[in-house]
Amino acid sequence: MFKITDFRAYVPNGMKHLLKPYFRNLFPNQLVALIWITFRCNYRCSYCNIVTNFNFGTVSGKETERTVDDWVKALENLPPTLFYFAGGEPFLYPGFPELLNRLPSKHSLIGVVSNATAKMEVYRRIEKKIALNISFHREFIEEEPFIKKVEELSSICNVSVNIVATRENMSVLRHLQEYFKNKQITLHVDRLLDDSVIYTPEEEKFLDSFLSIERLKQHDQLAYNDYQPKLCGAGVNYINIMPAGEVYTCAGGMEYAHSPLVKNILDHQPEEHFDTNEFKMGNIFDPGFSLNKKRIVCPLPCRAACDRDFTTFKRLKTDSKVAA
Repeated sequence: MFKITDFRAYVPNGMKHLLKPYFRNLFPNQLVALIWITFRCNYRCSYCNIVTNFNFGTVSGKETERTVDDWVKALENLPPTLFYFAGGEPFLYPGFPELLNRLPSKHSLIGVVSNATAKMEVYRRIEKKIALNISFHREFIEEEPFIKKVEELSSICNVSVNIVATRENMSVLRHLQEYFKNKQITLHVDRLLDDSVIYTPEEEKFLDSFLSIERLKQHDQLAYNDYQPKLCGAGVNYINIMPAGEVYTCAGGMEYAHSPLVKNILDHQPEEHFDTNEFKMGNIFDPGFSLNKKRIVCPLPCRAACDRDFTTFKRLKTDSKVAA
């Protein structure tokens, strides 16, 4: 039987990025879950809004993290799901390879994001070939040792490299793209989502030559001033799960519910303020947990690229009366 796991693990990453914008057309009702397995990280990147600028570890720290057994039992209660694991640094969670190995067979693992700082023997404990999205953070590691680790990991995983287009990083993008292309490794570039940083027209033009098709399509959907109502499938066909099991409809909703970094966005809503409690869905470890039955109409700016990758999204006219 065909599984997304097989597709993700063996198909070249460039092909996956080409197909990603059509994911919801092919699998409209498929549940995707992004699990923030830990918010602990051994890096403190200046542009990180999960660990550095606001530390989500103060919301759900190491003491709240659940065991591998707990996770396996809870995930068994979900319908067939595509899982993507993030952090923090996921490999700081004890037993993470074993959790991946024990993922219930009805589910699929579509990817893990990692800074690749764990020892090779840790990655080798994973008993299946996985899609590993390796983040290059030049503030903490030089190019030569990073590339060496990427090449080692590419022998056991389907590897792609992610880099955030900070102004410091833009000067090396062309070189990295050519190098990894020769190694048949995809370089995936993400815009810096920071409302205090505005790219110049020249930088925008340069950056467009690196952005994958889904990021180009999403450019206008990742705007800080987009308060137009949007009918969103998050909570129905896509969820975010925190280390202690709290479930939110989306990464943006998790951020709106907790992070002071978005206070300015919440305060500048042109209409009556949206109730951010609508993003909260309960706890995955509770026996009575269930998915939302209908999509929500959300007027807040969609801030997270991962949300746009995996959920449905439709702008509505202000006077629309749409049954979700």
